Order: sequence, then structure tokens, then C-alpha cells
Amino acid sequence: MTLADKATKQIIIRKLPNKRADTVVDAFRDIVANTFCDFKTLTADNGSEFSMHKQITEITGANVFFARPYHSWERGLNEHSNGLQLSHGQRDCRT
Repeated sequence: MTLADKATKQIIIRKLPNKRADTVVDAFRDIVANTFCDFKTLTADNGSEFSMHKQITEITGANVFFARPYHSWERGLNEHSNGLQLSHGQRDCRT
């Protein structure tokens, strides 16, 4: 999972064991507990891993918006960060 802060350009990367929604919620709990992130809004793709977006909103205090299908430029910084990960061979991160 890759989170990209548009204001500071800070990137948070978490390797998840699967793409289940409860795993993503647990990752957000960990990120909120262990970082100084101040989430305002979150923009996600339409994957099923974000089906528990109401719980993510409760944890982060941020509204979750969904990008339109096939409009990856609506999440440009995140897509760019994912591309950098792939180009530098860092897909197997442990952060």
C-alpha cells in the first residue's frame, strides 16, 4: 500500500500480506498510531481493499474519495510513486 501526501510529497509504504479490506484497515491503524500524519482526504482506486472505507474514515478522520475507473491521473502522485518503486526494484519493501 502506498500513501502519498500531496502537500509535503511524503510517501508512506506498507507491504501488506494480502489485499483484503480488513488488512488495509489494520495498516491504517498502524500508520496513524506510529506516524505524525494528519490526513485531510484520501483518494483511493476502486479496488475491493477499500470497501471498509467507513472504518478508514473513523480511524484517520479523513474523508475517502474514489477516483473514477480508468482515470489514474486523479491519483497522479501515488501512481508516480508506485512507478518509482518498480523502476528501482523496491517492490519487496519492509517499511
